[in-house]
Amino acid sequence: IIICASEQVYKERYREPDKKSPDEEEMEWPVPYWHTDAGCALMLILLAAVDEGLAGAFVGVWQQRDLQALLGIPDHFLPIGIVMVGHPAPDVPSPSLKRGRRPLADVLHKEHW
Repeated sequence: IIICASEQVYKERYREPDKKSPDEEEMEWPVPYWHTDAGCALMLILLAAVDEGLAGAFVGVWQQRDLQALLGIPDHFLPIGIVMVGHPAPDVPSPSLKRGRRPLADVLHKEHW
């Protein structure tokens, strides 16, 4: 599954009457929400795979334009990554488990860093 995002399509949708008031100018986007939504879609696909007893993995795309050309993806869609879904291999414990976990205080911060 190729996860793609399009700034153009996203902004076109948010120019439609049901998304903005008639007197509202072009929205300013503090962050590229088209990437945020792509990430949310990615997570839902991975969670759905697990719910179905499947395995899933995400791989980033470094040669985005090459992938676009190979698959005929329109220029205004940017491939974010590839989601692979399939039947899981037998579980083999990772050698890195011998390291142990980092202390909770190193990874969880409350009220301040």
